[in-house]
Order: sequence, then structure tokens, then C-alpha cells
Amino acid sequence: MPQRSQHRGMRSLYLRALAQLRATDISAAIIP
Repeated sequence: MPQRSQHRGMRSLYLRALAQLRATDISAAIIP
């Protein structure tokens, strides 16, 4: 059980990082 919850946390963290990278990519494309 705890392993599954830990995996979910890692996935959420990864998705958050991916969203952040995408947001920075969009801002970088808009600025120039």
C-alpha cells in the first residue's frame, strides 16, 4: 500500500515538473 502511494507521489511530482517545463517553454516562445 505505501509503495503505491509513494509511486503516486513520484508521478505527481514528475507531472508537476513536466508542466513547469512546458510553462517555461511557452514563456520562452512568447518572450522572443
